Amino acid sequence: MLRTLKILQVIDQLGVGGAERVAIDVTNLLFETNVNVSFLALLTKSNQDNNLHKDIPRFYLNRASKLNLKSLFRLRSILKGFDIIHVHMRHNFRYVNLVNKLFCLNVKVILHDHYGSIQINKSVPSFLNTFLKPKYYIGVSKDLTDWAHTALGLKKNIYLLQNTIIKQKHQKYKNPQGLVILGNIKPVKNQLFAIELAHHLKKHLTIIGKIQDQKYYKLLQQKIQELDFESKITFIHDENNPQKKINDFEIGLMTSSSESGPLVLVEYLAQSLPFISYNTGAVSSILAVELPNSFVNSFEMTEWQKRLDTISDLQIDYESLYETYFSPSNYSQQCIVIYKDILKNY
Repeated sequence: MLRTLKILQVIDQLGVGGAERVAIDVTNLLFETNVNVSFLALLTKSNQDNNLHKDIPRFYLNRASKLNLKSLFRLRSILKGFDIIHVHMRHNFRYVNLVNKLFCLNVKVILHDHYGSIQINKSVPSFLNTFLKPKYYIGVSKDLTDWAHTALGLKKNIYLLQNTIIKQKHQKYKNPQGLVILGNIKPVKNQLFAIELAHHLKKHLTIIGKIQDQKYYKLLQQKIQELDFESKITFIHDENNPQKKINDFEIGLMTSSSESGPLVLVEYLAQSLPFISYNTGAVSSILAVELPNSFVNSFEMTEWQKRLDTISDLQIDYESLYETYFSPSNYSQQCIVIYKDILKNY
C-alpha cells in the first residue's frame, strides 16, 4: 500500500541536533524500505543534507519569513502532491498546518514531537491547542504522548515512536582518553555540571555541540576560567558526524536535566562507548533496567564519581542492546505501521 503513496518529511533545516538526525535517518530508512518518500526543508540547504540518500527527491522553500506570501503559496503547491506530511518539531508543524488550513488542503499532517524539555516545561505553544491542533501526533517518549493526551486533549491518533540512529562503522581509537559529552550548548543540556565533574575528577572533557545559547556558553567559559581548567576542556562546534569522534574517548556523559530521548545514548551504544547518564527520557527508562550502574538519579558529584570509577571495568555488550532496542529496521517498520493506521482511520 505504501509504495503507491507519497510521504513528505519536513523540517526547517538540517542543522546539528537530535531532531535533525532523526529526520535524516527516518527519511533514509523509509527510502531503503521502498517507501515513496521525499524531503522538504522550510529554510535553506545545509551541509547536513549530504547525509540524505542522493536519490531522495528534495525541496527547499527558502522561506524569508513565516508570513511571506510567495513561500505560503509555494508550500501549498508542494503539500498538494503528497498523501502524508510528516513534520518534525512543533514550530515547523504550526507553519505547515497553517498552510494546510488556510488553503483547505485537508492533507494528513503529522506532528513528530521531539521536545526535550517536557519534564520541566509542559506548557502548550501558541495556537497548538486551537485551530492548529494536530490530528495525528507522534511523540518520542511516553512523557510526550501523555502530554498530547492531557495538555492537547487528543483522544486518538497518538503514537509512540522512540528514537533510533543508523550505526556507522568507525575504527576504535587505540588509546581512548578523557570524557566526551554530545549535545548542543544550552542550559537544559547542563554542560556546566559536566565541566564541574571533569574538574572534580581531573579528567579532560571534550564538549561536542553547536552553540544555541550564547549567554549560557559565556557562563561555561567563565566557569572554566574560575576553575583554571582551560587546558582540560575542548569545544567542538562544527562536527557534523559525532559518531566518528566517539571512539576517541574513554567514557561518554549525558548530563541533561530533561530529555525526550536522549538520542546521544543510542549513539554511545552504537559505538560501544561506556557512558554515565542522568536518568531522564524514554531511552534512559529502557536502558536503566539493563544498565543500572550507568545511570544516576541526582546531580550529586559523589554519585557520579562512584559510577565513573567502576563503569570501565564492567563487561557489557552495548552492541546487542543497540540491536535489541534501537535497531533501524524495527524503527522503520514501526513508522510504516503508524502510516497505515493513519490511513485506515482517515
